[in-house]
Amino acid sequence: MTDLINDNDDDDDDDVVVVDVGGNIGHDILGFQQKYNLKPGRLVLQDRPEVIAITIVDSSIKAMAHDIMTPQPIMHARVYYLHSVLHDFPDAAARQILANLVPAMQRGKSKVLLHEIVMWPQGNNSTATASDVLMMAVFNATERNIDQFQALVEPVGLKIAQVFQSPTSPQSILELELV
Repeated sequence: MTDLINDNDDDDDDDVVVVDVGGNIGHDILGFQQKYNLKPGRLVLQDRPEVIAITIVDSSIKAMAHDIMTPQPIMHARVYYLHSVLHDFPDAAARQILANLVPAMQRGKSKVLLHEIVMWPQGNNSTATASDVLMMAVFNATERNIDQFQALVEPVGLKIAQVFQSPTSPQSILELELV
């Protein structure tokens, strides 16, 4: 992650580093700010207006009401981060969310980080399996496997560049970039 926040000679040090898309009240972006202590304006939290109204972030993080089903207004951020957002949506809506990010991205600079449960052919922990069953029972939805994520991102002009897994977490991080 440090390579995403270190300034390069050709970058403006006022560029947005992370946009936490659908970031709820800000727990992830606040933790990021506490670790890296970036100057104000470099981190943006986005969610529905009623959620932004109750955020826990400090003034160094820009809190912005945004509908994820509309085009992304923050252009050329280094990272568009979505934590457990896409698993709430069927494929068509999830593709629309991703498609709304693509025009905002800058080739060679911007990434999308999807922080989601990924169902693997073997070795899923009980939390991932339970979440998959819960999503099916309550929302008629599912946790996706890696092939389903690939099929989700490719039609909108993205590709999976890397997958980061932890043996202690049911969630993985999929790093996406423009094709």
